[in-house]
Amino acid sequence: ACLTSVDRQFVETMSVLQRALFSTARSVAGSLEALRTPALVCHRDVLERNAERMRERATKLGCLLRPHFKTMKTLEGAAIATGGIRRRITVSTLAEASFLADGGWDDILYAVPLTPDKMKDVLALHARLESFTVMVDHPAQVEALLGLLPGRVAPDKPLRVVVGVDCGYHRDGCDPTDP
Repeated sequence: ACLTSVDRQFVETMSVLQRALFSTARSVAGSLEALRTPALVCHRDVLERNAERMRERATKLGCLLRPHFKTMKTLEGAAIATGGIRRRITVSTLAEASFLADGGWDDILYAVPLTPDKMKDVLALHARLESFTVMVDHPAQVEALLGLLPGRVAPDKPLRVVVGVDCGYHRDGCDPTDP
């Protein structure tokens, strides 16, 4: 196949970039192996640019973005994802919620269906945070919450609850056709 001069220039540029990338990767490999996880390893400018684009897109759509903590697992990464506001973040574990609460976040969504063994921790986080939201996807979870909350949650600070809806992945959430 014949390459045009533009094609050749592109191939040469990519080759130089690839060699530089592999050279950089080799030089930091030892230090990367020494890192304890979770550790955020990224090109900070790319992360910041992508987070900003994500926030701008949500704003244009009229949405409030609630990034998921599982993608960064650090306070610094969470701050970048939220634009530094320390609000509106999503977690998959109550340990993540506690970690973020310790780090100054005060609006957290626990986006995993509740199980009875987590109710005590949910109440503690709810009392501690300005806004703590839990997800349910089954009537039994709602019944458990209703049985637990009276007398334990102040009337002026209700526990926020969202209903998870299965969007086709069949991992969790109610079937959208259920009554």
